[in-house]
Amino acid sequence: MKNTIIILLLALGFISCNKVDKSTLNSPCSDSCTTIQGRFITGNNQGIANVPIEIKSEIRGSLGIGISTRRIATGQTNNNGFYTFTFGLNKDEYGEMPKASLKIFFSTDKSKLLPVQWYESFGYDAFIGRIIRKDTTIQANLYFASRARIKIRLENFNPVVAGDEFSVITSCGSGYERRETSGGFLNANSTITEGEIDACGNEETNVIVRKKKNGVYTNEIQKILTSVGEIKFVTFVY
Repeated sequence: MKNTIIILLLALGFISCNKVDKSTLNSPCSDSCTTIQGRFITGNNQGIANVPIEIKSEIRGSLGIGISTRRIATGQTNNNGFYTFTFGLNKDEYGEMPKASLKIFFSTDKSKLLPVQWYESFGYDAFIGRIIRKDTTIQANLYFASRARIKIRLENFNPVVAGDEFSVITSCGSGYERRETSGGFLNANSTITEGEIDACGNEETNVIVRKKKNGVYTNEIQKILTSVGEIKFVTFVY
């Protein structure tokens, strides 16, 4: 019981250290303004319409405990996937050593677009980076692969020593300026293994074939054009 009370007190203390300021949300700016603009894009250079977006500024406390958040601007992409926000920065949000980090928060339709592995693990926000001057324009494009499928068949998996493996990873660049990845994974667990995994729709998917035979690793990469609504079938032999 005592331990439970301590944990609750610590949790309440942590929550109380998280502060949110929305007093300047969507405030107009007319002097020394910062503009963040770009486009949300999917396969075949198609814009993603109506993506909810918010620009936030975050300052983390010492040892990462407590976050001070300023909500700066909200909106959404237009019919062609473009967005733009113009706002004023506080003194601690720009310069050579700013205390705050600017981030883009967003929400995408996962029924049509592949999840980005980094965002799934660490939260749906893209770190914009250090802002040196506040009277500047920042271009920030975000790419999300359309959801497609590829059927993989892995044949003749006969491990020689413990730890041998046979697997396939599908991958394409995604997220903020394509710095992250989306895709799927299939691991052989018998002589023949089949399965459908995610692929990147209407573009080339990197298919990475990984083998470990008798303790020796090899990697092979193929580029396969994968279209939305069409399931490609590919076989790999151990």
